[in-house]
Amino acid sequence: MFSEKEMTQALKYQELMFQERLLKKDQDYMKEQDKLREEAEAWRAKFEHLGGLYEQQENTMMMLKSHNEQIVSAIERHVLGKKKDTDEKTASLQKITKERDQLAGDLHNMEIAFADFHRRYEKAKQAISTLKRERVLSLETATGRVPGRSREKTTRCSTCSKPRRRRVLKGLAKRLRTLRRISKQTSLS
Repeated sequence: MFSEKEMTQALKYQELMFQERLLKKDQDYMKEQDKLREEAEAWRAKFEHLGGLYEQQENTMMMLKSHNEQIVSAIERHVLGKKKDTDEKTASLQKITKERDQLAGDLHNMEIAFADFHRRYEKAKQAISTLKRERVLSLETATGRVPGRSREKTTRCSTCSKPRRRRVLKGLAKRLRTLRRISKQTSLS
């Protein structure tokens, strides 16, 4: 069949082929490793980039949290200030309302007192006018003059008959009693 030389050559060729396949596998393996290394580098770069972004976001979040806390505390202070203002205004309003009610009561009492004073004034005025009329009537009765008549008519009356004078005097006395009774009633009220 085959000679020894051909066999050795075939073995050498087979060995070369085997080595070539091994070499090719090594090269493929190296290429794959290079490719994986490149991917790993890319992932590492991405990871580092994302790590930097994460740190930036974390710092931003911390700053936002700090700002939020400051805003919340400012709002709380503002709310407390407004509550204090509201409480002060409510207390002031209650005080003013109390003073208004007290002044309204005082005004009502003054109105009552003034009405009472005015009523007394009117009664006193009536009593004074009644007393003046009474004095005038008593003077006229004493002098013999008839109220509301002129001196000439009174003189004529004095020349009248006695019964007529008596009637006039009785009428005057009756009128005087009526006026006294009215003045007593108004002074008692």
